[in-house]
Amino acid sequence: MAQAMDRMKNEPHLVPLKLQIQGKSYKEISEELGRPETDVTNFIHRAKQRLRREIESLIREYSGGDVKTEIAALMQYL
Repeated sequence: MAQAMDRMKNEPHLVPLKLQIQGKSYKEISEELGRPETDVTNFIHRAKQRLRREIESLIREYSGGDVKTEIAALMQYL
C-alpha cells in the first residue's frame, strides 16, 4: 500500500486520506484543512478510488496474481 500511496504523492486528495488513516474524523479533517466536511468526504472517496486503481496496477505488475482476491484482502484497510 505504501508503494501505491507513493505513486499518488502529487494527488491533492491524498492529504485527507492520510489524516483519516491516522484516525481523524471527517470533522477534524475539515477543520484542519479549512474545507467543508462534504469536500473532505468527496476527497477521501476519490483518493480511495485512486488508491484502489494503483494497488490493482501494482498487483498486476508484481504478482501476476488474482487481482480480485488480493483487492478483497486489502479492502479491509480502506
